[in-house]
Amino acid sequence: MRRRKLLYLLASVSGLVGWLLFILACTGWPAWSPDSRKVLFPYFNPDSKDAGIALYDHAAGTVTPVFHEVTAESNPALPFSQFSQDGKQIIVALVSDHEGMPDEVLLLPAEGNKSVRRLVLPESKQFCFPPFPQYGNDLFLGLSYVARLNLKTGAIETKELSGGKGIHLIPDGERVWYVMYDLEGRENDNGFQIGELSRNDLNLKSLFEVWDSDMHSRGITHLNILGLTPLPGGSGLVTSARVGDDAALVFFNRAGLDRVVKPQLPGKGYRLGKLAWSADRKTIYTTAIASGKKEGEADFSVAEIPVNGGPVRLTWIARLILSPPPDNDPENFDLFLQVSLSPDGHTLATSTGFLDQKKLAKEDRALYLIDLRDNGRKVTKQPSPQDSQE
Repeated sequence: MRRRKLLYLLASVSGLVGWLLFILACTGWPAWSPDSRKVLFPYFNPDSKDAGIALYDHAAGTVTPVFHEVTAESNPALPFSQFSQDGKQIIVALVSDHEGMPDEVLLLPAEGNKSVRRLVLPESKQFCFPPFPQYGNDLFLGLSYVARLNLKTGAIETKELSGGKGIHLIPDGERVWYVMYDLEGRENDNGFQIGELSRNDLNLKSLFEVWDSDMHSRGITHLNILGLTPLPGGSGLVTSARVGDDAALVFFNRAGLDRVVKPQLPGKGYRLGKLAWSADRKTIYTTAIASGKKEGEADFSVAEIPVNGGPVRLTWIARLILSPPPDNDPENFDLFLQVSLSPDGHTLATSTGFLDQKKLAKEDRALYLIDLRDNGRKVTKQPSPQDSQE
């Protein structure tokens, strides 16, 4: 039995008044408020099964837990969420790979004390990751099928996949890219397909397929398909990767794999995470994790990669503790540590709150804010809530 404690934000939290906040991203992605004054970030303890969301209010200088969950299940549903386009609702997708647990979407009021709406989806053993494409009242989700949800009427349409086990949708202005993974058709060769989703009929227009054998021929030994990020102008996608022991960026145009670029990092062994563009599109931000000076440790930094070339700037965040071999690859932190740029383009946020205390010191479980206007890249640490709440 899963138990949830839902905490209401009252009028004392200006700008986010009166909404029920229910947001938890296992990817560790911090979510900014539209005015860039507040950040929501997840915290989780896998040992106790306690999970929650905290809100950092910059003006007040406070960190407040706004959601808490205690679960006795080994495979709890994982919530992922975002604001609706008009900012009036919080859209929460509750998904699980546990058989018998339904996937569902909760529509929570962003203002006032209105009722919560619940939309039940067909069962899927795949996960969907924000941001979810939304156009008017239509919200699109990618699981083991493509779903279109009408946020006004509650109507749900789905279309099954053909040729792959799961699909990830990537909004890009009026365009929706997709990556369908675990393709069928080649023995002993894994692949994914990139294309565009037709929002009208949910049809998929395939542009190209990429297989492990194709990547190996270009020297690519690891590719982050869930980190695919649109290029400016809709010309293609880019994601983080590895070429041997070197960190790399892999660019795709509309015909397939275009080029592989190795950023000028200060050494080998770095693992890059999901990417975020700067406001002027001249810099790519991402997490960078590399083995530390001591055995069994890793250094977690935020990287600024100049698009036109040049040395990568690293801002050190925290020291991490690696698992014993063979699970001691810094790459294992990729999904748990991500960056998010504030809407005004002034601040980067990243959080270690989703890591359990075996991975880093208790005092380092926090939200970290990097001031991009400061030449020294001042880092402010806001600790995660530590006390378990029943």
